[in-house]
Order: sequence, then structure tokens, then C-alpha cells
Amino acid sequence: MATLSYSDYLIASWRKSWMLRTSRNLAICFTTLLGTASCSENAKMARAVTTREAQPTLLIPSPGEFDFGTLPRGARRERPFVLTNTTEEAVEINSVITSCDCFNVVLEKKVVPAGEQTTGTAIIDFSGDKAYSGHLLLSARGMPRHGKIAAFVIQAKVKVE
Repeated sequence: MATLSYSDYLIASWRKSWMLRTSRNLAICFTTLLGTASCSENAKMARAVTTREAQPTLLIPSPGEFDFGTLPRGARRERPFVLTNTTEEAVEINSVITSCDCFNVVLEKKVVPAGEQTTGTAIIDFSGDKAYSGHLLLSARGMPRHGKIAAFVIQAKVKVE
């Protein structure tokens, strides 16, 4: 039996978890990228995304999960976080993909040198869909310029009344 290097193991783990998530997240990602769905529509699709599988990433988010608590309809809330690069190379974040138009991530720097950190802000904003109420489990994935492993993944949950 052949042994895998740690990087091969991470890639194999990522591919396996990606294949498991793809069928659940594909509609959410495409709808969000096209900008055709409101939070209400995305919430219906997001209900299928209920597991929080461990995913290897290039940067370590702290915290990696946010509980935005209960918000009134049409409200906005922000939470800071830190991304730490524990690799031996700089990581350039090319894009951030979120599971809903109501969830956004703003980063201080797009390039995180080896051994350094950057800060970011996770933002929940329901001002564009003031009629929405319910529970959401959201995710944001930072994609590097090179490579297929995500730069970072953060999860957020929120209740809107």
C-alpha cells in the first residue's frame, strides 16, 4: 500500500469533501454568482447545507465560525476575524464566494505573506431583503490565485425575526 505525502492527503481530502458538497451547494453558488436570488430564495436552498465538514485550507481563520445571533428584519451586523498563513509561501486571495447575497467578507489585504496575518470583516446585511425571516447557515470561501485548495472557509449562522 502506497503512502501519501501530507499535501497529497490534503488534496485527496479536499476532493472527497468537495464531491460530497457539490450536489448540495451547486445551486446556491450559481444562483449567488448570477445575482438572481434573494436571501429568501437562497434560504430555501441553504437548508440542505447542514453539515460542517472539516476542509483543509491554506489560511487559518480565527474564528472560523460565527454566530450572528438574532437580528431584526432588514438589519446588518459585522464581526471581525483574523486569517493566519502558516505555510511557507505567500497566499494571494483572488476572490471570495459566499452562499448568499446577504453575506459578505471584506479583507484588509489580498496577499498574506508566509507566517503573517491579515484581518477581515464578516458582514451579514438584510437591508436588501427586509421581508426575510428565518434561520440561515452561510459560508464564505476565499479562493487563491493559484491552486485548488481554498485559501479560507468561514461559516456563519443567523436567525432573522
